[in-house]
Amino acid sequence: LLNGKVGVGKTLIMDAFALYLKQTKNQNAFLPTSMSEILNYYKLNGHLDEYMYNVGKNSIDGNPRAICINDIGLQQQRYFGEDMQMVVNDLIFARYEIWTQTGICCHLTTNLSTKDIKQVFFDSNGRLVDRFKIYNVINLSGDSRR
Repeated sequence: LLNGKVGVGKTLIMDAFALYLKQTKNQNAFLPTSMSEILNYYKLNGHLDEYMYNVGKNSIDGNPRAICINDIGLQQQRYFGEDMQMVVNDLIFARYEIWTQTGICCHLTTNLSTKDIKQVFFDSNGRLVDRFKIYNVINLSGDSRR
């Protein structure tokens, strides 16, 4: 989990890393995507299977792939009355289960600090915040480099 202010290079680093792993045919290669892309997919399809269990042409093939979700924690919207935060929470739970059962990673980038993550992803029993413990947190300090 890379965190830091806007413009410090979180997405750039992960995109470069993803491209390198893909070009070297590394088994740890991952698909970079953004939280807004995932939520748009959900709005069109009513599910997140593409980002959880890897949808085949006509069905779920059950082979999840490694991904990097950029800008997690910025989803403060509703869609036809549905709270998109709950959709993101379900995604975090699913990716945690995928990692614990298969070892397939989900990398994250965010502008949120670890304290902010605890507030944004708070649930009454603490299960969701606990799922973030699987991540190594790397803070990219400094101001925008753009």
